[in-house]
Amino acid sequence: MRRAKVHVSGDDAATAIVEFAESRRSPLIAMTTHGRTGLARIAVGSVTMAVVRRSACPVLVMRSYDLAG
Repeated sequence: MRRAKVHVSGDDAATAIVEFAESRRSPLIAMTTHGRTGLARIAVGSVTMAVVRRSACPVLVMRSYDLAG
């Protein structure tokens, strides 16, 4: 069984996620998204989309409400 580990960073979330994945040579980043569109997406920003654009490894993205069943 693997245990969860916590990593704290002072960077913005997308930068921290991408740099952490690169430092661990992760084969995949898996993330959820709220799936906001339009003005809500512009106002809130999208950490997931920033990770997708910046990451050298594949990013698996699932909408959080799709996971609820």
